Amino acid sequence: MKENKLTIFINKPVEKVFEYSLESNNVPKWITSIKEEIPEERPVKLGTKLRNVGVNSTEWNKYEMIEFEYFEWAEKGDLDGLMEISALEILKELIEKEVW
Repeated sequence: MKENKLTIFINKPVEKVFEYSLESNNVPKWITSIKEEIPEERPVKLGTKLRNVGVNSTEWNKYEMIEFEYFEWAEKGDLDGLMEISALEILKELIEKEVW
């Protein structure tokens, strides 16, 4: 079986990438299929309930943050098909030009 692996390097600390990507105001900037995301509390943490709506939808999706695996993904360098490379490229561009 053939295997494809996509890799992207973001030149910022993992903690900053995690913090930026989790902030609901930033989500529509890098996941272009999402129009808006609203958390019940900030910062988002385990147990936080969120809702979002897609750019081509009027129906709100509801979900709850039940687990963080980001640091594991970052350490392994593998998102196992969970994220499209185009979203990660946008995330990389946004974070690398962000002033901390």
